[in-house]
Amino acid sequence: MNKHVVHGHVVEPDLERRLDRVAERMSLSTTELVNMAVDFFLERAETPEEELASLEEERAEYEKNPVHLTNDEMKEWLERLANGEDAPMPKPHL
Repeated sequence: MNKHVVHGHVVEPDLERRLDRVAERMSLSTTELVNMAVDFFLERAETPEEELASLEEERAEYEKNPVHLTNDEMKEWLERLANGEDAPMPKPHL
């Protein structure tokens, strides 16, 4: 189970139907869509101080676990996708 469940939130039935419809159209899970929507909202609602604190937390996490992809690896993968190839996302590495 996801340890980051936020207050066991349940959405209204009409909102759930809309989420399901858009998630299906975008080939996403409802969870992925909700996460994207919440992130989109928070990026606009957070104060600069809150955003900086979040970035500092992310940097500290990266320093503990520096697994990453390079810009070139991402660009190559995105180009393959743009060319119609069903390319798997590259594996992160140290």
